Amino acid sequence: MSERGTVGASWWDRVMTPSQLLAPAPDPAGPASLRLRRPGLPGPVSPTPEQRAVIDHAGRRLRVLAGPGTGKTATLVEAVAERIMVRGVPPEQILVLTFSRRAAAELTSRITQRLSVTTREPMVRTLHGYAFAVLRRQAARSGESIPRLLAAGESDHVVRELLAGHLDGEGGGWPEALRPALGSPTFAAELRELLLRTAERGIGPSRLAEWGRRRRRPEWQAAARFAREYQDVADLRQGTAGLGPALDQAELTRAALALLADDAVLAHEQGLVRRLFVDEYQDVDPAQARLIDRLSSGADELVVVGDPDQSIYAFRGSQPGAMRRITVEKTVSLDVSHRLPPAVLTATRRVAAALPGGWPHRDLTSVGEPRPAEVVVRTFSTAASEAAFLADELRRAHLRGGLAWSRMAVLVRSPAADLPVIRRALAVAGVPCATGLVDPGSDDPVVRSILRLLDCALEPARLTGERAIDLMTAPGFGMDTDAVRRLRRRLRVAHPANSGPTADLVAAALLGAPLPEDLPEDLSAPVIAARTLLESVRSVAEDPDPRVPLWRAWQGLGLADALLAASLRGGRAGFRADRSLDAVLGLFDAAGELVARLPYAGVRAFLAEVTDRRIGLDPAGARGPGGPGGHGVALLSAHSAKGLEWDMVCLAGVSEGRWPVLRRRQSLLGLDELLDAEDGVASGNIDGHGGGDALNEERRLFYVAATRTRGRLVATSVADQDTVPSRFLTELAGPAELPHGWPEQPDGSRRRRLQLTDLVADLRRAVTDPTTPEPTATAAARQLARLAAAGVDGAHPRDWFGLAGLSTSAAPVADGAPVTLSPSTVEALTRCPLRAVLERRGARSGTSQQQIEGIVMHALVDGLARGVPRADLVAEMERFLAGRTNLPPWLIARTRRALELMLTAAQTWMAELPADRRPVATEAQLSTWLPRSDEVGRGRPVKVNGRADRIDQAPDGSMIIVDFKTGASVPSRAAVEQNAQLAVYQLALRLGAGADLAIPEGAADRDAADSAAADDPNRAGRDSVAGGAELVYLRSGTPAVRQQPPLTEQDAQIWVHELRQAAELLAAPTSVALENRSCERCPVRSSCPLQPSGRQVTR
Repeated sequence: MSERGTVGASWWDRVMTPSQLLAPAPDPAGPASLRLRRPGLPGPVSPTPEQRAVIDHAGRRLRVLAGPGTGKTATLVEAVAERIMVRGVPPEQILVLTFSRRAAAELTSRITQRLSVTTREPMVRTLHGYAFAVLRRQAARSGESIPRLLAAGESDHVVRELLAGHLDGEGGGWPEALRPALGSPTFAAELRELLLRTAERGIGPSRLAEWGRRRRRPEWQAAARFAREYQDVADLRQGTAGLGPALDQAELTRAALALLADDAVLAHEQGLVRRLFVDEYQDVDPAQARLIDRLSSGADELVVVGDPDQSIYAFRGSQPGAMRRITVEKTVSLDVSHRLPPAVLTATRRVAAALPGGWPHRDLTSVGEPRPAEVVVRTFSTAASEAAFLADELRRAHLRGGLAWSRMAVLVRSPAADLPVIRRALAVAGVPCATGLVDPGSDDPVVRSILRLLDCALEPARLTGERAIDLMTAPGFGMDTDAVRRLRRRLRVAHPANSGPTADLVAAALLGAPLPEDLPEDLSAPVIAARTLLESVRSVAEDPDPRVPLWRAWQGLGLADALLAASLRGGRAGFRADRSLDAVLGLFDAAGELVARLPYAGVRAFLAEVTDRRIGLDPAGARGPGGPGGHGVALLSAHSAKGLEWDMVCLAGVSEGRWPVLRRRQSLLGLDELLDAEDGVASGNIDGHGGGDALNEERRLFYVAATRTRGRLVATSVADQDTVPSRFLTELAGPAELPHGWPEQPDGSRRRRLQLTDLVADLRRAVTDPTTPEPTATAAARQLARLAAAGVDGAHPRDWFGLAGLSTSAAPVADGAPVTLSPSTVEALTRCPLRAVLERRGARSGTSQQQIEGIVMHALVDGLARGVPRADLVAEMERFLAGRTNLPPWLIARTRRALELMLTAAQTWMAELPADRRPVATEAQLSTWLPRSDEVGRGRPVKVNGRADRIDQAPDGSMIIVDFKTGASVPSRAAVEQNAQLAVYQLALRLGAGADLAIPEGAADRDAADSAAADDPNRAGRDSVAGGAELVYLRSGTPAVRQQPPLTEQDAQIWVHELRQAAELLAAPTSVALENRSCERCPVRSSCPLQPSGRQVTR
């Protein structure tokens, strides 16, 4: 597929490309004539008067205010070209400074293409790059060692090492309240931030200590001592290694300023740089502003280009007031936007209008051919529906608008909070995405496994039980939670003397402890594989190149082929595999970067660096046309999107509290207060750091994000009882009310998502709905046939629910064949016939722990009835529990407590029985036949067969059914009166099932009654009068008794009818499913048409 896709021309085909290129055109007036040319559009377009003023500027100091899309970079390129080609300025005397390496690379490429000349020194540098060049040149001139740049990860490692020393000893002088935080990576990062920011402001250790004394902030004094110690360590390392000074970015600028304070050095540098151009000047920090001012003081020309409304790096020390404070002779405003369509321009101007400053360049106008553009603002009830809408919008732009995936982006304020749900929605919708960040600490399971292997191989003591379990369940070893549970049980049996957690036994096994000889292979093989890999990685862990153990760990996991195969198959699994492969590549890139800076760093330094930072991937990979690897929708933070542009931009999560983030940053060291003090701003002032200006900073960030589009802008938010849309969203929408929910079609119906699943659903609905007009239904059927022929799931009628006939209509029980019913089956049939039928035919789940407790409890109660002492029953219970090796210790302890409580309740119940109530049977088998009848079931024989927990005889000779319950929920008395199980037991007694159980008057006990029965075989059925039934609940430790009164003659007739009906339900070819409160725990949910998981049974 081409970059534009296969769909016909649309407005996306007519928008301008990212680069507003300036190219010379033949002109009779001579070589100075310049024209702007838009690639893809016929004919050149002349520069605007404002652009011409910048290109032809002949003064010394010029400020250029350039709004989004106004062609500032192209204008800057052409101004450089004009100086060289028209005025004859040597290229070596021109220096272009910019803020980031990405911007420097783009400027270098465009100037090189424009001029086709080469220079001895780079014409374009970053500000830090120029500062480093100054230090390098002066070191070479003086014969000193060339300095080197200290990367963020390396300097963070030094900070953590020094803090660890303070924590172990008493050094540092930190306040006692802060000492617990010294070992925290968060505190180390905050201290590092304080050192950077103070260095940028020129606040040295002495000044910092002075502020600490004035404001009574002992932590600032401790930080000042730490800054001196940090510098001493850096100097020591420089001396022992024979290398130049190691400087971080803030120290780099400060060191260059110190050199330029020397008149000779300054004169030398000014002799090299006669014309200075600075791009993105609004992003400079105070130290960089001083560096530019000092260098340009003797230059022939200074041109600074920027937009104060796009200053978004206050957290790095930049200040939006830099554009106002610089001294210039003239200001030019570029106010014609070649990027933003009119609709987007109007909407974003409403956002920028609330920013302070009143800059003239905000009055932007849009030029070029009319382009269909749209600003879509919408809220949703959930983050999932918001993400699904964005995925659908992206699919529509790609499939209907012909827009390549790489020319679209989703931007968020907080990637960690917003991107996971968006990634999932894009994966479901089949939208490929590219992201600029990989987080090895929490985002990818494969990278987590690699890092854990490296860490535990390097320091075996760190292989705790928890880490061992995580390692065994991680990708590469193939153990699921059930297998790990079985492994832990086996190890517990093999080591009965070890009373510690079984997870520690797993850790010991990974470290070399012998495995049980009878351990199954499916459990031993993964353990042996993990143990072998740990030993293999440990053998190379001390290699100075961290890539060696990293490669050993990755290769040992053996995931490369599986991930590659999953990636090629696509779908959700392919999406996850792509993420994992990208993350692993990012890990190796990070290791390579570390080796380039510190050739002998080793795996310890690598782990320290990668654990506390996100591995950044080149955002160019996600930037769209022309960007390497840009084949998917870019998912970036708003900060990362600075300087990039796409044809469609989606802003997600635009809600109050998420964007803008107005909560004041929590700080242990009070950095904002320190900077306020240095700037002479009262603490808490609206202009202070982290104070009221936070809203303006957030507004500028939103403005930058919203102006990244060349065409369509989509902004969304969640709106529910806890979340309200952002004020920025309201400003973007203007006076119109924010629409809520999924978009509707013109006819009022819900807009269908542009996915095959939704299309198939609509077509099936049209085919099966009897109200659908015949032509429409016929057309829908033809489309379904086409989709079915293409293999689309759900298109063929054989995949539809509820259309297939019954698999059989034959009755499971032949006419006239007997049916046996138990009291529990009758009760189950009243709740749900389908469940009762399926369970009767074997569809039961495994025996639950509660059922096991019930079985044991019934055995204990039976022992009590037989006169077994409690001590013997408890001993038997302990023998049973000792054999339950498959249960964890905590569950065994809980079971023991529950059984002891229920045993106590049973004893209490028996002790409170009337003295004249005699037990006649326990676990009594009751069996009888229902009287024959032709009314229902054509005279089918029905047998009642059940086992009663206990039967007692009342003084009047009637029999009382007792059923013990171990459940915690006690039913109401009204419910017990209608209990089917108890009623069936009573009916069985009335029908003669318990005739041989009654103890006649005059008989002393059960043995005497049995002897009398033997002498009189005609007694059957004469004394088995039901005297009611009882449910006895034991779970709480105190017996709770619910009684059912004796059945009357009318009750008995009703229940005989109910039993015959139940027998027919069991014998019928179809069964009815009834919804009840037990549905959530039902073992046959997957076969129930009332449940989503079981509706396939109706096919």
